Amino acid sequence: MGAKCTRTEFEYTYTDEPHATRRKQILAKHPEVRELYGPDYTMFLMMPFIVGFQVWMCWLLRKCSWPITFLAAYVISGTINQSLMLAVHENSHNTVFGAKRSLWTRLFGMFINLPIGVPIYISFKKYHGDHHTFLGHHAKDRDLPHPIEAKFFDRPITKVVALMVTDFGPLGFPKVWIIMGDSIQGAPVSYGVGPGPRHAPGGAGMGGERAPAAAAAHNYHQVDSSASASGNNYSLHLGSRIERAEKSIAEDPYNVESWAVLVRETNNMMEDEARDIYERLVNRFPTCGKYWKIYIDFEIKLQNYELVEKLFQRCLTKVLNLELWKSYLAYVRETKSNLPNFKENMANAYDFALEKVGTDIMAYTIWNDYLVFLKGIEAQGTYAENQKITAVRRIYQRGCATPLINVDTLWKEYNSFENSVNHLLAKKILEEKTRDYIAARKVAKEYEAVTRNLVRNAPAVPPGHRSGLAAAGVAEERSQIEHWRRYFRWEKDNPLKSEDQLFISRRVMYAYEQCLLVFGHHPDVWCEACVWLENVSRVLQQKGDAANAKSFSDAVANLFERAISHLMKHNHLMYFAYADYEESRMKLPRVHQIYERALAVEDLDPTLVYIQFMKFARRSEGIKSARAVFKRAREDKRSGAFIYVVAALIEFYCSKDQNIAYKIFELGLRKHQNETCYITAYLDFLSHLNDQNNTRVLFEKALSSKTPEHSLEIWENYITFESLCGDLASIQKVEKKRMSAFPDVFEGREAKMLIDRYKFLDLIPVTEAQLRAMQYQTALPHLQKKFKNIPTLTPGTPMSSATLLYGDDISSRSQLYPLPDTTQMIPFKPNRTPVPESLSVPGGDFPLPPAAVSLLRKLPPPNCFQGPFVVLDEFMKQMLNWNCPKRQTPIREEARWD
Repeated sequence: MGAKCTRTEFEYTYTDEPHATRRKQILAKHPEVRELYGPDYTMFLMMPFIVGFQVWMCWLLRKCSWPITFLAAYVISGTINQSLMLAVHENSHNTVFGAKRSLWTRLFGMFINLPIGVPIYISFKKYHGDHHTFLGHHAKDRDLPHPIEAKFFDRPITKVVALMVTDFGPLGFPKVWIIMGDSIQGAPVSYGVGPGPRHAPGGAGMGGERAPAAAAAHNYHQVDSSASASGNNYSLHLGSRIERAEKSIAEDPYNVESWAVLVRETNNMMEDEARDIYERLVNRFPTCGKYWKIYIDFEIKLQNYELVEKLFQRCLTKVLNLELWKSYLAYVRETKSNLPNFKENMANAYDFALEKVGTDIMAYTIWNDYLVFLKGIEAQGTYAENQKITAVRRIYQRGCATPLINVDTLWKEYNSFENSVNHLLAKKILEEKTRDYIAARKVAKEYEAVTRNLVRNAPAVPPGHRSGLAAAGVAEERSQIEHWRRYFRWEKDNPLKSEDQLFISRRVMYAYEQCLLVFGHHPDVWCEACVWLENVSRVLQQKGDAANAKSFSDAVANLFERAISHLMKHNHLMYFAYADYEESRMKLPRVHQIYERALAVEDLDPTLVYIQFMKFARRSEGIKSARAVFKRAREDKRSGAFIYVVAALIEFYCSKDQNIAYKIFELGLRKHQNETCYITAYLDFLSHLNDQNNTRVLFEKALSSKTPEHSLEIWENYITFESLCGDLASIQKVEKKRMSAFPDVFEGREAKMLIDRYKFLDLIPVTEAQLRAMQYQTALPHLQKKFKNIPTLTPGTPMSSATLLYGDDISSRSQLYPLPDTTQMIPFKPNRTPVPESLSVPGGDFPLPPAAVSLLRKLPPPNCFQGPFVVLDEFMKQMLNWNCPKRQTPIREEARWD
């Protein structure tokens, strides 16, 4: 009874969580178990009687002696309390009313919690859910023993005491009290150490509990007070992970972390619910082979082979992911082996895979599996044996001429194969193929080097997105694109020195296809791939290979179609490039279909689409067709003002009728008279016609209809126009009108008005320093671009004295003159014994900036790099919640005039 446990640490295991694996195995062998799923209402009928009996026992023992009360409480009421604890556990899994009736479940849990005496249900439901989700995780699984528990209850006698104390009384001590303490004080959150969930089937845990290591090298703890801070935080704390993930995805559909939470939770869902999540996942990330493979593996385990084949048809030829293709080959090998034509189908599947992904540097396993399959075929007769040898030799020769990571191993196997077939003939054949092998081996090393830094398995997210690959920052995203472009250039340089244009093109397109799996939201990659294919088609056409030229030409159209069907559905550039390409092939009905598809996208502004549609209709079908498109654009309420500008200019330049153009501009002015850009375009048109009277009328009409803050640019253009076309009196008249409209800006500032009168484009009659000294402001974009320190003209903007020399605010001085940060200046004091949190340099011992000190305190210790390792999700959560200390701004003197 006194034998002590010899283990001093918990045991780490890195296998998959066994419950989920076992569940999948059971469902795969016995799918009828699903019929038992669903709520059990019998508990709802039983619990009121048990709760009532417990209350009746309390009333019955009100006058009994302490020994009788103690005995009855331990034997009778204690047993009933254990039954109620089990009911609390079952109800926390939503087995009474189901997951959709969360309010009923919560109220019923509080009801059965009443006789226990301690309010445990709400906290138990939350932490027990964490126990199932993070089973075996030492920082998140609250059912694991505390290190103090494991150290104290380390022998049979203490474990017996623990079991007796656990069952004693209504408290269920000590576990319930730990839950109560967490709910009152706030649950400590720590960095989990390890690559994932840890499981310990044995160890020093109480009662055979799972016990991962409690003595980690170092832990950082931070109290999360959100559980007790407010009602809203508390309700969020109680919310399920699925609800929080769904809410996050609703706000950001490309939140990869939230999608990962949903994928993990599919293990605990019904089949249809899990399938719905997988379907949404692959629709959101249609180029991510990892997600397709997870979905397919899910259906394979359920033996839904018909659906599996439909999934392969949807993704296989578009997602050239190596692991996905390996999964496809494994599926054919395992499920089609009983068919009479299995060998032929399997060989076709391998040939198909080699055609699509056989050029990948990591495709050695597919080549090797194909060879193993061919060698394993039983050949009966000399003819069949010769066919088998020929097939194996053909694959060996193709593989040895392909740059692969293990091409040396493949070449050695090929040597052995040829020598085993015919030792005399082998030498001649190997000598012929040695040159190809040497070239492939050399290129394989370059191939491995040029693709070493490429990220291939990240899900495709929009540029600059905070999730996925872009989460590392815009610089990392741009760096990856440059690595891919280096890969493209390397493939286009034809490192194998092949003369087969089709072979070179397949390798280049495979590189583009791999890039599009990760950067499918970048239109430049799509355009580059389409232009490359188009150039190859043109070269083949010039060489007289019409069949292959047409094949590549159709491949360009298919690539454009893939782009606008999925990831580039909301990108106008791809629609326009696709339309121009089909127009170059004289497929005008197809061009109409492309523009119609672009206009059918509801949540995009169709103005630019209508403009390009009008241009296409005019050059391919005539001015009448362009007018029909313009009529349709006017009727579309989503259209902007520029459709009138383009339609008017088309009429002016093509039909040579300025009256029609003038009427179109006037028609647009009725609807868009408050838009400065439209009025500016109309004014430019009138200036080209030299129609001074109508130009002045338009200026007056625009200035009378616009608010002051939107008319500043028009006023300046009006003055410029009068300075070119009018006399001095008309110029002064416009200036007086502007001064009366903006007295706070121009009254008493005659020099500013003279500058507006005499300037031309970006030429001004004074220096930039003089402009700042007289507090000059402008609303013209070209002047703002040239003179960056000139503030923007806005009505009612006061100009402080500090802006006289340094622009619109005092902080812009740092852009002109570098100023030292005096907060870090300390006397030169070398120190032989530097203190922690200091920077030791040859000049002395200096303290680190406060922000750096705060960050260093948050980072895990160096020994975590040797293992157990930091859980990145928890680490990122801590980093996102870190508040960087604000930098103290040095006090600077205000600018003064001497």
